[in-house]
Amino acid sequence: MSGKWLYIIITFFILTAPQTFAAKPVKPPAAPSSEIFSVVVNASQSLILVSGSNLNSVSAGTLAGIGLTLEGTPSSASAVFSFGTDVTDNVGIGSHVLKITTDSGDLSLSVYIPSPLIPPPPPSEPCPCYEDWENFRTSPAPNGFQGVALNCYIDDPDYTYVYFEDLANNLGWILRTEWLEIINEGYCEAYLDTPQLRFFSQATHEACATYLRDNIIVIYTDPDPSFPVCQYP
Repeated sequence: MSGKWLYIIITFFILTAPQTFAAKPVKPPAAPSSEIFSVVVNASQSLILVSGSNLNSVSAGTLAGIGLTLEGTPSSASAVFSFGTDVTDNVGIGSHVLKITTDSGDLSLSVYIPSPLIPPPPPSEPCPCYEDWENFRTSPAPNGFQGVALNCYIDDPDYTYVYFEDLANNLGWILRTEWLEIINEGYCEAYLDTPQLRFFSQATHEACATYLRDNIIVIYTDPDPSFPVCQYP
């Protein structure tokens, strides 16, 4: 067979033979990066609330290089840290760096501390609703509203009210305290969930209002002043 025919036959088999192509590797989509929108420092409760997006993977934090304790499981929109005496003894008034560790890297933000991070003394009189309110605040549905966003609130001198609407579980939570000056009497309650507890000291009302303000309103509300204020029920 001549070299010409051999070349033609080999070329024919090459062109007609099944061809195998390597699959192009598919690059998995990158995880969304975390962002910080705002930081609220609650000195009275020794807490720092970080609001943002894609914060589910937050795993650690420091303030001025001092370690913070991550409280609970972060949500996509927020993460809460607590701090102890190592922070209160060393972090004074002024700007300090808050560093948050996430799966997508570290985030750093300058935070201004306007006053000493020293918790105030406890109220002179305890709030009789404290135990029930604390159980609801720290328990997931259906026994509480942990992880539920605050719907609205009222914070007036004689009336403090917070409302959580848990649409996923068709639940609503109302915590409130009121002082009725005209009859020198007040009450606190978790509406429809616990009995209304009455008291006869304005200091007791102040203790209940302080609990709602420091443990819920300051922590759960966005610093934006447009955060919804409830209509009086």
